[in-house]
Order: sequence, then C-alpha cells, then structure tokens
Amino acid sequence: MAINVDGYNDKKELQLRNTILGIRPHIVILSETCTNLHRTIYNGQYTVIGTSGPADGVAVMVRQDVQYHITNKTTRTISLELDNLVTCIGTYAPTEQTADKIKLQYWENLAKLIPKDHPLLIAGDLNAGHEPTESRTIKGIPNYTRLRSLATLHSLNILPTTPTWISKRSKDQKPTRTLDRILTNTTTKSTDSVLLDWENAPADHAILIYKWNIYAIGYDQGRPKSIHAARHIGNQAYNEPTTQAWNKLREQLKTHFRKWSQQAPKSQNANQRLWELYKKQIGNQGLTLIDTKGDDLEPEQARKQLRQMLYHRWSKADAAHIPPRKEARIYLDQPPHTTEIISAIKAINKKAATGLDGIPAKHVHHIPIDDLEQFIHLVWKNSKLPRQLVDMKVKPIPKLLPRTTVENTRPITIPSTIMKIVNQIILQHITPYIEPHLLTQQHAYRKGRGPASAVTELFAKFNRPGQTLLLLDLSKAFDMVDHKALFNALRATNIPSKEYNLIRDQYIDAEVLIQWAKRYATPFPLTNGIRQGCTLSAMLFNLVEAERETKCRRRMHMVPYEVIMYADDKAVILDDDAHVQTVLDTNAQTAADYGMLQNNSKTARLKLDKDTKEIHTVKWMGILLDSKLSMNQEVEARIEKAKKAAKDYTETVKNIPPSMINVAVKIRGACAIILPHLVYLWREIPFTPAQRSTLTDVATQLLAK
Repeated sequence: MAINVDGYNDKKELQLRNTILGIRPHIVILSETCTNLHRTIYNGQYTVIGTSGPADGVAVMVRQDVQYHITNKTTRTISLELDNLVTCIGTYAPTEQTADKIKLQYWENLAKLIPKDHPLLIAGDLNAGHEPTESRTIKGIPNYTRLRSLATLHSLNILPTTPTWISKRSKDQKPTRTLDRILTNTTTKSTDSVLLDWENAPADHAILIYKWNIYAIGYDQGRPKSIHAARHIGNQAYNEPTTQAWNKLREQLKTHFRKWSQQAPKSQNANQRLWELYKKQIGNQGLTLIDTKGDDLEPEQARKQLRQMLYHRWSKADAAHIPPRKEARIYLDQPPHTTEIISAIKAINKKAATGLDGIPAKHVHHIPIDDLEQFIHLVWKNSKLPRQLVDMKVKPIPKLLPRTTVENTRPITIPSTIMKIVNQIILQHITPYIEPHLLTQQHAYRKGRGPASAVTELFAKFNRPGQTLLLLDLSKAFDMVDHKALFNALRATNIPSKEYNLIRDQYIDAEVLIQWAKRYATPFPLTNGIRQGCTLSAMLFNLVEAERETKCRRRMHMVPYEVIMYADDKAVILDDDAHVQTVLDTNAQTAADYGMLQNNSKTARLKLDKDTKEIHTVKWMGILLDSKLSMNQEVEARIEKAKKAAKDYTETVKNIPPSMINVAVKIRGACAIILPHLVYLWREIPFTPAQRSTLTDVATQLLAK
C-alpha cells in the first residue's frame, strides 16, 4: 500500500486507520504524511521506519509479523528485503521544479537499488506525471521521461493507475495525471490491478493498494519460518506418561476449539474507542525497539539483543544446585478434586495472552473438565510436567516510552493456560503451609492486604521527629533469586511433597523463548530468578523476602527499627540515624545470600524534621513524602498530573466526532482518567482538611471543563 495524503484531520485519520487495519498490508509506503501519527495509531501492529513530510522524506510501515532487512536508507528512498525473498523500495521523488542535478542523483541512486535476482516492487510518489502543466516549469529532463528510461533499462512494469491530479486547465474538474506509481519486475496477470482511493482535491493525494501475486517464487525456495513454539522431544521424554497425555489432550483441545477460532471480531464500543484514543494522545501505545542512535531495530537484531540481555540475567547460575526431590506421602498428597479444578479455571484471567500451549485464555471455560481432570491426576501421580508446559514465552513491554531501547523494556512471561490451572491448584494447596512463615510487614500479593495497608502502616510508624526513613532498592530482584536458596526456603515450610516436586520440576530444564515480531529467538535455559508471570511467583518471592528479613533481624538484634515491605520495595524506619550504614550493609549482605543485588545508588533517605526549612522529598508507593510530612508536595504533584490528564483527555475528545461519543461516555471517561490522580489512597494518607478541600475543588473544576 502506498499512502500519499497531506493535510491531516480527524476524518482522514479515521479513514486511514480503517483502511490499513481492514486490509492489513504487509508493507505501507508513506509520503507527504505525518509519520509520528502513524507511529501511534496502529497499536504496535506495524513498525515505522524513516520520516516522511510534505517537502521530502519517505517512511515505511512493516507489519509486525513480516521479517525484513533494511538494505538502503536515505531521505527519499528506503529499500527492504522481506523474508530474504523479495525487495520493496519506498520512494518520494523530487518535484519537476527541483534542480536537474538533484533529480539526476535521485534517479541514479534509485537505479542502483534495483536487484537482479529478487522480485522487486517500487512504490511511492515518483512525481512523474505524463501530462505537462501550464502553471509549473519543468527543470531539465522530466521525471516521466526518466521513469520510462528506468523501466525500459531494467525491464520494469509500470502498473496502470487511475489519474489523481486535477489540472488547472481541466474544465470538468476531473483528474488527468498521476504522480503516485507502483512498478514491479515480475510478470503481471490480467487479474492484477491497483486499487485507488483518492481525494477529490487539486492535488496528487492518493492511497494505492496493490495485491502482488509473485508467481516466480515457489514453496520450495526456503522461506524462513519461525522455530516451533514447543521444543523438540527426545524418545525418552516422549515416552513419559505425562508428555504422551499432554500431546493427546492438546490435539483434542485443538479440535475442540476450532469451532470458536473463526468467530467474527467484536465491534469496538465507545468506551474502548475512547481509551485507545487517549493512550494514543499520551503516546502510550505499542512498542518500537530502537538502537542507541534512535534508528529502528530490524526484527532479527531486536531478538538477538533481547536474548543477550535476558540470557545474562536469567542463565548465569548452575542448574545443578537445586535440592533433590522429596519423597511423597500418600496420605497427604492426594490428587486435586474436581471442585478444585473448576475453582482454578474460574481464577484464570480470561483476557490474558496465549502461551506456548496455544490455548486462548478466553476459551478456558470451554475445556472439557473430564479430560483436564484425567491429565492433572496423571501429573500428580508422576510428579512430572511435560517440558512444553514448563517452557516460558517472554515478550517485552516498554518501561516508559513506547519507542525505546532494549535495555528500557520489561520482560513479561506468558505462561501456558494449562500451566496456569495446574499452578492455581498448587497455590491453593501450599498457601496454608507458607502463609505462617510470611511476615505481617509484607503487604504485597496477600489476601486483605495491599498498597492501602502498607501506606497506613507507614504513616502509623513514621510520625516522630528525628526518625529516618530508608527506602531500599533491589536491582531486578525477581530475576536474580538463587534457585538453591529458593528451594531451601521452600523445603523448610514442609509443604506436601507432590506440590514441592511439581514446583521444582518447573525450574529444572526450563527454557526461555523470547518472542518479537511474531517469531522466537533461540531458546536458552532458565537457571536463576523466579518465573515472572507464574501464578506461584508472588508467593515464592514473599517467602524468600520473609526469610531474608528474618536473617537481617538476627544480625541486627541490637538495632531498633521497623520495616514495611511491598514485594521488593522495603521501607526501614530508624529512630537513630547512626544505624543507617549498618542497615544498608546487612541488607546488602543478605540480598547477596539469595543471589540479589542491592542498588545503594537508588536507595532514598528521608529524616523527619517538622522545623526544617530545607524540604527533601522521596517517593514510595507512588506517594511523595517530604521532610515535614506535610504532604504539600504530594498535593501539588497530584494537581499537576490531574491537569495534564485533563488536557490530554480534552484533546482526545475533540478528535472524536460527536456522533461517535455521547455525554455519558465522556463523563465516565473523565472520571476514570482524571480522578485517580487526585484520590489515590485518599483515606489512608493524612491530608489536612484544607488539602482535601483543594483537591476536591480541583477535581470539580477539571471535570466541569
């Protein structure tokens, strides 16, 4: 698809989005078009390369599942190889009024990019109209003459295109010239045609859509394919009862789910449309990986960099250090009951992404209970999981900006749906054994606790002048936990042997498969860290942190302090700041015992002094705490965030036609987007009456606008 549309407005944007996402072309050539807009409105479904504008420049949008390689990139020309099979060139030629020397350089450079051994497609605004105009002076040789010479020399076919340019001499106001072109070096058929969607205006603005049928490429020419989602199984592993049962169950589920796979897509409601447009307005859509220079990474480069980063993080230890299995006791380790399996299925998030097993979470309630129960009982009987269920699918998400480097992404593990059900059952069984070992100061991922209880405890304990608050930071805590220390802590809880062995089996011979642009990088073993995204991860990490804090208390039994924990965020309250270094050193030592690293450069420190004139602030749980604990800085920060959200929301609503959004949706959207910035932990934070009144007034004013 070649897009040459200038002068953006809401109607054009909506038409372009509907056209592109409706057709989903492999590649889109952009000229005279707002590139930054295209980077945000397609929700990560396309990678945008280059920059286009009204005067010069060309950009290319590549669908995320298409594997490409950039062979040449200039301001006016981008050449790509798709799947190492075909070459596509996007281009924006100089106008006829440009100096002939510059036009000559452009056409010579374009000719050098034409391959001899690949099918070729050239698309874009070539400014090569075949009809001279009265109002414009052509400098040097016309572009159309050079275009025909290029086509003759390299045996290119200029596809016939409906004219789009309305000449000033036209009496009937019908277009007579075309500047947007598509050329190929392959044999065209009578069925091949270019679909034109042009604007009724005196300009060459147009959208050209071409379905390229390449008859010269056969299926035996080595088209690169993604590696299998499931690893290759050896004869010994294949003969294991659980592996055979899983293969059988998976085939049954594939057949069972086939009836739901072709369902028509749900129409987008007004609330979803509003939320998507708001995310687009604040630049929080999709993910584009770039290098240190700001250029887009090709898919294969991105996969290699992601793999290298996570390999050094997750595969630096020796897998042989995990303690041995536990002997099962029959009278305790009974297989799950049907009601437990049904309860586990109900606990699965139906909107979660699909893992390596290929079973969509949205269809989990359609899984036949009898077949699933038979498989789970076999897993419990053998205390063994199929390797395909143990392996981890990992996808990166941006930490802050959607256009970022590999280092500024956060890896998210997507477990298999069946594995989620098994782990949910395990969690039900082990919670009564692990919960007594957890500390009351740990507020994360526990029933009846959360950010509200953590903040309430902080303000209850940190309220006396002279107290010092230390906010300790662990660098990538979940990723660095030592497996030997983890399973030693788990054995000490005396959880049932079956459950222990099944948890252990998930950390033995587990592989990591990183997915980017619909394909996987070469897998590598997981030898350290807790499996993020797993149902059991939060409970296991809380157990490690409880044991680590117990060690800290034993080593600092002479130091009076209070601690509040939320996952890996740890707040330490000291009455005497002379003990600060002792607390830092002891926590760093215990973190190292469990394979973790304390980042002292990010450790924040705040001393409570109601009479100080120099105000210092630290942030914990998203709240700004100041030296006087007056909360004035937090109030100001909340107001600024709310005003920015209101401004972005106002711009978002302006871009939606009134017929597509009613007043009720606008009000609900405003409340959902603006109010959370003002009322977060409203009850737990000790705001003064004046501060609460200020926040209330701001909320009223912003919502009224």
